[in-house]
Parts: sequence; structure tokens; C-alpha cells
Amino acid sequence: MSSFSAHHPNAVRVREAYTRWFEGVVSPMMKLLSEDVVYHLPGKHMGGGDVHGHAGLLGLGRERPIAYDEQPHSEILDVVANERFAISYEHHVAKRKGQTMDQVICSVWRIGQDGRVAELWAHFEDQDAVDAFAAL
Repeated sequence: MSSFSAHHPNAVRVREAYTRWFEGVVSPMMKLLSEDVVYHLPGKHMGGGDVHGHAGLLGLGRERPIAYDEQPHSEILDVVANERFAISYEHHVAKRKGQTMDQVICSVWRIGQDGRVAELWAHFEDQDAVDAFAAL
């Protein structure tokens, strides 16, 4: 297994799909994720727990909407990868009911043998603050 690199093809793929996702373009992310992907969400953010498959991911925002004061902003700070995993590091800011959530998030993407992401874990800088924000 090779070491992690920002230039590994999987890092490039994740960075490009994630950038497009933040721009509101869904299709590159859906091509990157396996049909039966599992997204592990900690705490109470977006309901917490495991989300399964494309439909689950796309439905997440519709089923558990949070009324933001303005459009949340996310920025990718770094992505590194090897053949089996990618790690993304991002900055997310959201405002709701006059409160601001400003978090750094580290996500781990497990890449299956077919080259698509099979599992994804999100890790927030301060999970308690994220849960408090979600409870507003």
C-alpha cells in the first residue's frame, strides 16, 4: 500500500467530487460513491447514525431540514489519499437562529475494490457544539 498523497488519483477524485457537491452539483459525488455506501454520522447532527445508499444521502437533507439563517459555507482545506482511503479536511460555517457553528471536519472515505467509496465517516472538531447547534 502506498503512502498518502494529495496527488494520488483518489485524492483528486474526492477533491473534485466534493468541490462540485459544495457547488450544488450532485452527479460527480454519486459517481464516486458506491450504490450501497454507508455514511456514519456522529452525534445528533442531521439526525446522527448511519445513512445507507444514494437515496439515503440525497434524502438526508430533505428529511431533516435545518432552517439556516443563510446558505452554509464549506471549504475543502486538504485531501490526501492512497488506494484504500481518502482523508478530507474541511471548514464548515453555518448560521441558525442567530447562532454560528464554525467547525473543522475530518472525513475518512474508505474506497472499495471497485474504486468507489464504500464507507464515509465524519469527525467534527467539537461534537458537543455541533449537537447543540442541531438542537436549536
